[in-house]
Amino acid sequence: MDDQASLSINKESELPLLSTPVLPPRAYIFELIIMLGTFGLYIPIWLVLQVRDIKKLTSAVVTPLAWFFVPLIFITQLFALPRLGRHLSNYEEKLGLKPPKFLYLLWAVIVTTISFLLVLAEKIDDTLLWQLGIIQLVYTFLFSLLVLRINRVKRADSRIKARTRRNPYSWWEWLLLLSGVLLISLSISGSVISDVIAKHDKNSVYVSSEDQFNFPVRLITWYEVETNAEAIKSFVGEESFLTANIYKYDKGTTINEVATFRYSQLMDVNKDYQCVEEQFFLPNSSSVKMIQICEVANIFGINTTLSSVIKNDKEMLEMAIEVVASEDSWSIHLRSAKEAIKGFNIQ
Repeated sequence: MDDQASLSINKESELPLLSTPVLPPRAYIFELIIMLGTFGLYIPIWLVLQVRDIKKLTSAVVTPLAWFFVPLIFITQLFALPRLGRHLSNYEEKLGLKPPKFLYLLWAVIVTTISFLLVLAEKIDDTLLWQLGIIQLVYTFLFSLLVLRINRVKRADSRIKARTRRNPYSWWEWLLLLSGVLLISLSISGSVISDVIAKHDKNSVYVSSEDQFNFPVRLITWYEVETNAEAIKSFVGEESFLTANIYKYDKGTTINEVATFRYSQLMDVNKDYQCVEEQFFLPNSSSVKMIQICEVANIFGINTTLSSVIKNDKEMLEMAIEVVASEDSWSIHLRSAKEAIKGFNIQ
């Protein structure tokens, strides 16, 4: 034990004397909340501060301010993260610590991959905001794991206890922490469906006596919500993976015009959509019904849009549904949407 302690002291003695204070190890949960609460915008600032400390502690040849761009620009991570790993490994070895080289390599590969996926998702036209948000949160959480390694090496450095700032937390960081807690709380509360007019349990039938239409509600709960400017009725499914709108058209509009419009909309977004369409007369009626179903797969799951248009002598109504979910939840939401489209009818 004495030999090991002596070896550690000798190695630490090779490190430079500290002339200015550095940040001490700080609570991981503190850093995590700030990073998540700012949706990753704090990460560049945090990394600059940590690289600045590594330069003071090891005399590493680095430019701290340049590291501000590493979390923001994917291509820089291919060079910067391996370099950071080498600086940390050298630091740890001089303190007698075993560098977690394989774990760091695995972490760097995953972080870089997620960063690339984030860039890719931003360039895909049909990527939704909530999908980008999920990737950003995963990326932020993964980057926060670097806090644990830097805290570990700083706790092993006896010089830091004597040369740390009196208050390790700045006032602006406390402000960011409070803002982060508030934003996270609002995000959680915002996931609850708002502006609900009515709840429609599964295995029921929605009937609009005002607009003279009905459709079956199957497999999941539907919520009637405030409509947008064009729809006469709007609905969302559980967890908002399904959205549906009812539209009324002028008598002069044809079913083919609506079908062509919906198809053109999708092709403008993604030309990989695959569509099927059928038109038929409703039994014992002169009303014509059209059903159009289009699907496209992406890195998040499957996007499906469904449209059902019914025209009779008096009016024409359309039920338009979009299902956006991972494959696990996509099936039940899609089945519910298909049941609604199939059973959509004018009274």
